[in-house]
Amino acid sequence: SFAIFTIAYGLNIIAVIAEYTATTIEGYLQADFWIGIFVSMTFIALLWFVALYTETKPRVFLYGMTSVFLLVMILNSVRPNRLYDQIVGLSMVVLPWGESFAIIEATETIWLTIFLIAELLVLGFIIYAGSQQFRSGRRTQAMLLMLGMTLLVATLVFDIAFIESGTINFIFLSDFGFLPIAVMMAVVLAMQVFQTETELTRYQTHLEELVDQRTQQLERINIELADEVIERQHAEMELRQINRRIRAMLESTPESVLLTDREGVLIDLNKVAAD
Repeated sequence: SFAIFTIAYGLNIIAVIAEYTATTIEGYLQADFWIGIFVSMTFIALLWFVALYTETKPRVFLYGMTSVFLLVMILNSVRPNRLYDQIVGLSMVVLPWGESFAIIEATETIWLTIFLIAELLVLGFIIYAGSQQFRSGRRTQAMLLMLGMTLLVATLVFDIAFIESGTINFIFLSDFGFLPIAVMMAVVLAMQVFQTETELTRYQTHLEELVDQRTQQLERINIELADEVIERQHAEMELRQINRRIRAMLESTPESVLLTDREGVLIDLNKVAAD
């Protein structure tokens, strides 16, 4: 979901640049059409990424907000430029250093208000999810997320206080406000990858130690088994020698010799007894 977010947001920035550099109303509206698509994709991907990242998953809210942004995408595809009602024209705003950008002069429809409310609800969810993550003990991840959110909110406040009011002529910083979140989340993912690699290295080292210990144990067991085999062979040899001596003693006597067990069962006899 983070990869989808970064791709969608990158495409949105390209569309915003095309919108600012448009020279005709048609070019501006065409860029605005793609902005509507990519912004909706950005918010959907960001919504689910934060839900997975913070492990905060209110399913009704997630599916509801996803449906809203999908509806905006569909309506924007069926009837482009649904956010504007009466378009007056295109005006060029000159920045302090001389560069100019385009701003459309038009009356806004209720859909723009609905879209803005949906965006604010997503931002509110991100703040809530970050606070839940902080309370759960994952404070570093939560603080990085909230830092990115703070910078985004700062761009929104700047736009409302200075640009929307007409105090200064400048581009809307909120168009690029998600960049801090993307950077912060990239940092977090990089930290997680590094941590995962560190844990894998530690596990691999531990596994190698266990293998070495097991190998040493098997070597000791093999040595003990070899010693037992040698001892058994020596015992068998001694037993055979004793049996040969006993047989020699039995056969060397001129008398009959019978060997029985305690119950009188015949075990052995010499040749004289056999004859």
